Amino acid sequence: MGNAVDSIMDFGNRLYVWASVKAAAMKDALKEEKGAVDLIVIVILIAIGIVLALAFKDKITSVLADLFKSVDTNAKKANSEVTYGFAGLRGLF
Repeated sequence: MGNAVDSIMDFGNRLYVWASVKAAAMKDALKEEKGAVDLIVIVILIAIGIVLALAFKDKITSVLADLFKSVDTNAKKANSEVTYGFAGLRGLF
């Protein structure tokens, strides 16, 4: 009776080791495949971004020009307010 139990346990252990090795090999294979798929997705997204940038080049240029013009105007306005504000405080110190 002991030999039958030992034989079953030995088979179970061998099955477990075999399944573990196969699972690890499959995990590695899927990881390599996932890396290749991620690379393809990144290349496709970059291509889409370039196409969209070319398609809306004029609009993007216009928006950026307006944005920098607004930033420049507000910076000059804030600078002049700070300069005039400190000019009024000169007599206090």
